[in-house]
Order: sequence, then structure tokens, then C-alpha cells
Amino acid sequence: MHGRPQTVDGKILKPMQNYGLKVMSMGFLVDEETPMIWRGPMVMSALTQMLREVEWGPLDVLVVDMPPGTGDAQLTMAQQVPLAGAVIVSTPQDLALIDARKGLNMFKKVDVPLLGIVDTAVVGQFGDAALLGGLAAGSLVFDVVFTTFNFLRSGTTGLVAQAFGRGDALEEQAVLWRALLIAVVAGVILAALSPLFAVAGQWFIGAEPRVSAAMSVYIRIRLLAAPFSLINYAILGYVLGRGEGGLGLMLQAVLNGINIVLCFLLGLELGWGVAGVA
Repeated sequence: MHGRPQTVDGKILKPMQNYGLKVMSMGFLVDEETPMIWRGPMVMSALTQMLREVEWGPLDVLVVDMPPGTGDAQLTMAQQVPLAGAVIVSTPQDLALIDARKGLNMFKKVDVPLLGIVDTAVVGQFGDAALLGGLAAGSLVFDVVFTTFNFLRSGTTGLVAQAFGRGDALEEQAVLWRALLIAVVAGVILAALSPLFAVAGQWFIGAEPRVSAAMSVYIRIRLLAAPFSLINYAILGYVLGRGEGGLGLMLQAVLNGINIVLCFLLGLELGWGVAGVA
């Protein structure tokens, strides 16, 4: 995509459009070889212009591609724009991961929910951008679906904490078992409906065929683990409600460690690709 955007009345810019997507970038407004040597206020002004002085029209989703770091641009977005969430993209290099962690902590401090972290450590080694795109899109759909069930963690934490404060061990166990029952039933339903979620995700994202195919594989396989993921929500809520944060952290570290090992083993060593990562 190239060229200069047109203006509506000399002030409001019309976004460039291709394949049904509207795009606006400072790169459209300056020559390709012109460096953008700007201080913080100029960056914030340009960002505000991109958001408020562009004729976006009705949108399903607005995605803002931010530069690395936690500077003025990110802070302006977090403070002045009602963000639905943030997706952090990282490569496996140490410096990139340091920036990713900083970004994660910044969004936590400004109360912006994290929708997901796209890690190219495994999929990036397949040498196929379509697979990476499918993983990113599939992770987004997965996170949106599972955000609905955050009550299994937060609700269980609150109810268990109340029972723990009263010294009512039976009620603590009852809350846990109810949460586990909901997790199993909901997880089985999600797993059974995984093909439907895959089709819905493909329709919503509207990506090219190879990206959609990779996304479909990821969603279908990832949702098969829905019962176990939701059970983890319930157990974590129970542990946190009892004030055993250290135990909860250890459990999550173990689960994530197993996930990382299996990603490398199934995805790279056995050559299962996106299916192995899922």
C-alpha cells in the first residue's frame, strides 16, 4: 500500500484502504527516506491526529501498532484512549523480552487488560509468516473467549476468602467443588463447539486463506484443553482466596514451564507446527 491519503475538508484525513482494511500511518505523510526525529510532544500530537483527525467511520476493531518501549506514545494511548486491551508481541531475544516485560508491567499499572502475548520463539522458526499470523489471530480469539470465564477465578477467590475468614472449611470446599463443576461443564461445551469458534474466528478476522487455516487449527486444538484451563482458573481462585499466593505462583510456573517444553518438543522437534504449539 502506498500513496498519499486524501483529505475531507483540508483537515480530516481519509484512511488508505485495501482488502477491506482501513490503514493510516505517518509513513503515508512523509517521504520514505525522511527520518522522524521527534520529541515526545510531537509524537503525542501525531498519535492524537491519527486517532481523532482521521475519518475512520464505523469500525469493528481498531488496532494501533505501537513502537517498542514504554514511552510517551504508549502512555498517551493508555491515558487518553479507552483501550479494550493490549497484545504484546515479542521475539525470543533477551533484549526483546525485557521490553516485553516492561510493556506488560506498564499496562498493568494503567489498568489496561492484557489480551495476549505473541511469542515467536517457536513459530517464528518455521519460516512461514502465515503460521505466525494464524497463531496471533488464534491467540486473540482464544483470549477473548476465555475472558468470559474470569469469574471462575475472581468469584472463587472472593467466596473462598469470605469462608476462610469465618473459619468455615466446609464452605471453602463447597465453593471449590461448585467452581470445578462449572469449569468442567463449560470446558466440555467449549471443546465441543471448537469448530464453530474456529469458523466464527475466521469470519471475524477475515484473514487470507493460509492465515485463516493456521488460525483454525490453533483454535480447534487449543479449545480441546478448555476443561483443564478452566479448572486451573477455579483452583487458582481457591488458592488465592486462602491467601496462598506463593502456592498459586508455583502452580502457574509449573504449568507454564510444561507448556514451554511441550511447545518446543511438539512444535519443533516432532515438526507438528502450529498444532504442536497449540
